[in-house]
Amino acid sequence: MPRPLCFYPFRDKKHVSSHFGAPTFARRDFLYLWQLGNHSTTFKNYIANDDRIYVMGRCFAGSDAVLASESGRLDGTHSCSPGELAEIFYKHGLPINSRAHIRIHACSSATPAAGPNFSTEFAKEMAKKSYHVTIRGYDVAVGMYVVGRLTVDKHAIDYHPSQNPM
Repeated sequence: MPRPLCFYPFRDKKHVSSHFGAPTFARRDFLYLWQLGNHSTTFKNYIANDDRIYVMGRCFAGSDAVLASESGRLDGTHSCSPGELAEIFYKHGLPINSRAHIRIHACSSATPAAGPNFSTEFAKEMAKKSYHVTIRGYDVAVGMYVVGRLTVDKHAIDYHPSQNPM
């Protein structure tokens, strides 16, 4: 089983994130989009139901289109749409038969819970590519899970592309 992966889907090479904001104290790897090139097999081992990929960024309540870096700039270098994120996973080797959990570790990534929001839109884009992974978003501010796990878990909302969300 691969270690949990904290993935930053931005092309900004100056993007510096605090690893203290990572969702777990467990051993994990950090990866930035600009390190990958155009195609790779980076995600090929994320197959099992207990494999986790944490997509790091910022969302805003009611925003169904953009995940942003900490700069908050929405210029394509510091931002990522649900379709772009799905294409990243496809181009970088996430197997179609993967059952991994992809967690959008961003405040309000599932607000409003019924959608549209970044997580529901991303789940739709993954379904278009025939993926059946679980997408998890949050309808509150998120930080490290260890600090407020019970509170954050109550606000975690899972979307399954195979169920054709919204």
